Amino acid sequence: MIRNNPYGLTSIELLIVLTVIGVLLTLVPNSYAALVEKRRLEAAAEAVRVHLYLARSEAIRQMRAVTVTHPVGTAATWRLGLSDEGVCDTALMAVEAEGACSLRIDGVRVLQVLHGAEFPGVSATASRVSTRFDPLNGTTFGSNATVRLISGSGRELRIVISNIGRIRTCSPSGTAHVSGFSTC
Repeated sequence: MIRNNPYGLTSIELLIVLTVIGVLLTLVPNSYAALVEKRRLEAAAEAVRVHLYLARSEAIRQMRAVTVTHPVGTAATWRLGLSDEGVCDTALMAVEAEGACSLRIDGVRVLQVLHGAEFPGVSATASRVSTRFDPLNGTTFGSNATVRLISGSGRELRIVISNIGRIRTCSPSGTAHVSGFSTC
């Protein structure tokens, strides 16, 4: 007499389960790497936006122009700086140094440099060297400025600063588009 064991697996069932697991294991690393890359790009864009909003709000709060020195450097070493004393040198790391990127906040000078090294694989460029926020109404001087952040696979986010002080994030259409962002 042959007994049927309702708790066991046949060799065919086991083979199917192992095949499905194998397929999932080949897909997961690629999906995970793409997700990490997208999150780094989004984090870099958010950090740039936060610095831009800080510059605008401090210009209005302090009634003193604040200048954003846009990303300079190579893909791995780009930096963005804020200063209430004009265009600054993002390479200076001592707040007391002449030309350092710093703001006076509540009477204390605070170094304000965003380092691209915090976002591995994300490069940055800008359409101009700096943007200066007006202390009266938070507008900028000159034309719109754009900071472009690009991931290793070519995905791109742009932070656009309009001359009326509006700061927005968008992504170009096509293969560089990042889902979840409006098209530039």
